[in-house]
Parts: sequence; structure tokens; C-alpha cells
Amino acid sequence: LDGFYYCPHPPAGVMPEYTVECNCRKPWPGLLYRAAAELGAELGESWMVGDILDDVEAGRRAGCRTVMIHAGTETVWRATDLRWPDALVPDLRRAADFILRHSGTEASELALLRASSLGLRDDPATRPSAATQPIAAVEAGR
Repeated sequence: LDGFYYCPHPPAGVMPEYTVECNCRKPWPGLLYRAAAELGAELGESWMVGDILDDVEAGRRAGCRTVMIHAGTETVWRATDLRWPDALVPDLRRAADFILRHSGTEASELALLRASSLGLRDDPATRPSAATQPIAAVEAGR
């Protein structure tokens, strides 16, 4: 583990000095930018793995590729282009498998792979809701 980053700014905090608007609370990518600068990481070559769509959005805003673990923790399925993961998987092992298989894949190829696995064009107008889209592909073993 090369670093540990967290946002100390809870929106409903009780300490006024920490209850501020910031760019480090997801879905904003401030902590990813900070980690990349401190660790010398290339965000375009990096993956953001999380269990809620705010994680996916933060990763997309930072230029990362994204994997969402569908662990039942997401409660607000608001799908936008920034909240559309490259993969939706049931656990961390499958996230690692996906990343290892697709690390050399261009982002445009991932978009086509994501769309074809769902049987549709990568067109926002034709995307199903986030609550129903890739879960079937994961359960089918794709």
C-alpha cells in the first residue's frame, strides 16, 4: 500500500472547520489527483474500483477506467455518462480479473466491449437504466 487518502469534510459534520465544500469528496476527483501527483501515477493508465456510483464518477472525472463492485451498497442509481462503469462485477476478485484482462485495452475499445456485452450500441439514448444494465452480463459470466 503506497498511500491512504480520505476526505475529512463530511457534508453534515459538527466541526465547522471541516464542514466545507471541497474537491476531495467523491464524486469530485481531488483525492485521485493528489494521489497521482504524490505517487507519480498516470491516471489515464489507472483504474478506480468502488462500490457506489460516486466512486465511478470520481474515477471518470479523473480520467481513470472504472470497475464497480455490485455489493448492494449503491442506493441511488442515477445513471449519467460519468456514472457508467467499464465493468460491473460481483466481487473484488472479478474486478481484479477484469483489470488484468483489459489493462492494455484502449478506452474506446472498452466502451465498445461494454456496449456489445449488453447487446447495444454505446449510445446514451439506448442505454438501459443503471439498475438493470450490466448485472445480467455479470451473472451470465460475461
